[in-house]
Amino acid sequence: MRKIAVITVLVFILLFALHSAHAYVYYVEAESFDSDSAPIVGDATWTMGEDASASNGQFMGYSGPHSGATTGLLYTLPDINDNPDQCKIWLRTLAPNNWTDSCFAYVSTDGGGTWGPQQTLAVAFADDPDWAWADFVPDTPFAAGTGNVLKLSERENFNLDLICIRNDDLGASMDDYAIWAETLATVKPVHKAATTWGKIRSAY
Repeated sequence: MRKIAVITVLVFILLFALHSAHAYVYYVEAESFDSDSAPIVGDATWTMGEDASASNGQFMGYSGPHSGATTGLLYTLPDINDNPDQCKIWLRTLAPNNWTDSCFAYVSTDGGGTWGPQQTLAVAFADDPDWAWADFVPDTPFAAGTGNVLKLSERENFNLDLICIRNDDLGASMDDYAIWAETLATVKPVHKAATTWGKIRSAY
């Protein structure tokens, strides 16, 4: 009986190791958007705010006209080498008003040349004054390789701290982000340009 129990545990450990080895997980701070983004268009403005509860004490917040979708915060993803169509997007947001807190999202798989359909993200947590994670499946699936870009545009008020893209059916969390960031800082590939963050993440 004891042998069966030991074997069962070993099987679970092996399955977890194999699962983690092929997982794609990527975190990015909201304020680390691409340089060709458009955070300000007319009166529509994304600004960097400060909050001790936010990662690094900073976040991106939108205020201004609603439903315009004129701005665009762009986030280019590292190479997705496994199961891109299974990727889910997690946003760490502060959205206490379930009537006026939302944004628009778009996905491009060709580096921003063309964009998929507009997707409304109403991720409000009614009367919740704390940062919380909300997940959604993109209407436009990501594609294998490079060229995947996520764009967020204004719809209503919105506060964004962190973005996580992952295909391992696990949720995003601050603890997971801390481990991911620490691993990223300690792994120094010989050929960094040829090493994807997804592969680096799979090592932890």
